[in-house]
Amino acid sequence: MFKMMVFQKMQEEQRKLLSYTQEELDKKSAMKNEGIGLLIFGVTLVILGVVHQILPFELFFDSESEVVKIVISVIMGILGIVCCVFGIRCFGKLGISIAEGVCNCNNDFYTKEDIYDYYREVREGEDLQIFLEGKMSIRKDDLGNVGLFTKNWMKIPRQGSVIARYIDIVAAWHDKDGAKNGFVGLYILRSDGELYVMDSHPEFSEKVMQGIKERNPMTILARHFTYEGQTYDACVNTAQVIKLYKQNMQGQLYAGMKGI
Repeated sequence: MFKMMVFQKMQEEQRKLLSYTQEELDKKSAMKNEGIGLLIFGVTLVILGVVHQILPFELFFDSESEVVKIVISVIMGILGIVCCVFGIRCFGKLGISIAEGVCNCNNDFYTKEDIYDYYREVREGEDLQIFLEGKMSIRKDDLGNVGLFTKNWMKIPRQGSVIARYIDIVAAWHDKDGAKNGFVGLYILRSDGELYVMDSHPEFSEKVMQGIKERNPMTILARHFTYEGQTYDACVNTAQVIKLYKQNMQGQLYAGMKGI
């Protein structure tokens, strides 16, 4: 469970950690870590293959067949060599950029231009609100847990680089009964159908929901609700709820809806 959360205006040292320029977002670095990892794994496999063949007993399977022992050693050696080759090739290749990584994290619901816009607001915004678990002195290790409100965007807490435009937040609620796979906490439904869940105290959920409502009064702040005589469950009738939300973006939704 989350500890009590702290909400406050973003400080400059926090801004430096949470923002990137467009140049930084587009920069691609060599896949050195991937290459090193594959090389280490490949060399390990080759060594194990050799050791397996030298040992007077079967290392992996209880078999007295010399043929089986040779086959296993050969397979390990071949796999190790293949990993080494790919590891070496990685050193000459470029990985994905930060912007592409954030796009991937959001299931490509947002474009690179959207990612630029979000980080521009983080860099330039003056009234950004940040919230984090029990502290405000953040480090790089905390970045995935940080929640953030900018002018038009929300960084969803404890979801890595997942973000949402306020107009894309269909519903948000706190499930205190654990009706969804026994999970108790904050739920946020985005208009692409992604449902994000996170451990949360009711007080924290309420603060987040209030922050969303202030920025998008159209967001449904209940899992169960009725509209024009029909009952909806945002977990079960997700597609219908999203469709209803989109149809009523012009201000009609709350006129006929009540939480239950």
